[in-house]
Amino acid sequence: MATALDVIGDRWTILILRELLGGAARFHELQEGLPGIAKNLLTDRLRRLEGDGIVRRVRSHNAVLYALTERGAAARAAVEALGFWGATLEPVVPPAETMLGALMAYVHGADPGRFQPMNANFGLLPPLEERVRDKRRRRELLAERAVTQMRAFAAGAAAVAT
Repeated sequence: MATALDVIGDRWTILILRELLGGAARFHELQEGLPGIAKNLLTDRLRRLEGDGIVRRVRSHNAVLYALTERGAAARAAVEALGFWGATLEPVVPPAETMLGALMAYVHGADPGRFQPMNANFGLLPPLEERVRDKRRRRELLAERAVTQMRAFAAGAAAVAT
């Protein structure tokens, strides 16, 4: 297991393998399938996978494609099993009293046909228990509540991880 993770355990690497399980792909196709990955990081991961004999470069009609080698294709069952296992896990959702949690709840519950992006400060956070008229004080209380909720959330996540 440790040897396998030395090869594919770096951030993004297993996702690159997942993309290549569908067949050879150009660099920009891989980048499109992995939103958020930086070009230099994708380049680095592909070079390392090439060096480990997992991926090879193939020239095709004036284009460079990346494809799995036989050794890389042998990881299919493990990558797919990890994907199936991951699909059974409960998503990690921050508390609704935090901006991220409130935004996630809003997006999750939105009707796709009527969804309207909006200012995240407008009506997403649950109201305070007491009405506070002073805007500055209301913001302070919302921030304090969010920090308290995130600390409890992080402590709970850390307890589950150990």
